Amino acid sequence: MAILVEQGERFPKVVYDALPVVYILVGVMTLFGLDSGLRVIPATLLIIAGLLVRTWRRQAAQPRRRPIKRDA
Repeated sequence: MAILVEQGERFPKVVYDALPVVYILVGVMTLFGLDSGLRVIPATLLIIAGLLVRTWRRQAAQPRRRPIKRDA
């Protein structure tokens, strides 16, 4: 368990990495699995949340670039 959970984290790394994909999959299943006309709202929110979390994590994982200083 120590391999999966780093110090200070609440979830195992496997669960943490899979959550955005789970959000997207549940959103798609909600969109195509329910017969209610209101299914579009929660499905869209889940899909958007999953995509945002994936994007934010990917951006946070990239090394930050230093701005190029140019002489005027």
